[in-house]
Amino acid sequence: MGRSLQEVLECGTLSALRHGEAVARGLPPEAYTSGDFFAIENDRLFRNSRVFAAFAHELAKPGDATPVTVAGRPVLIVRNRAGELKAFHNVCRHRCLQLVDKLNRPRFSRHLPAVL
Repeated sequence: MGRSLQEVLECGTLSALRHGEAVARGLPPEAYTSGDFFAIENDRLFRNSRVFAAFAHELAKPGDATPVTVAGRPVLIVRNRAGELKAFHNVCRHRCLQLVDKLNRPRFSRHLPAVL
């Protein structure tokens, strides 16, 4: 498992964040530059929250799909026949390969009738 928030941020910085001051100062610089801090955000925040993943206009037609990474996980966003956007793990469960690697209209759509 990765480092804890206490290990990533200095004690004084973390204490100031928790107890607040009269004037909000925002996150410390480490929050924007630390790979460890990003890993904590992915694990504790982004994995369990709704996050922006793609623009709807980029997936205009049924069958359009785009791969994205959410909280360090590969996700495939697809517009189905009903016009809805759906998100799936972008990994073949049989071969552990990425299904789609760029914005496109996948040829495998005939294999996913329930999705499209």
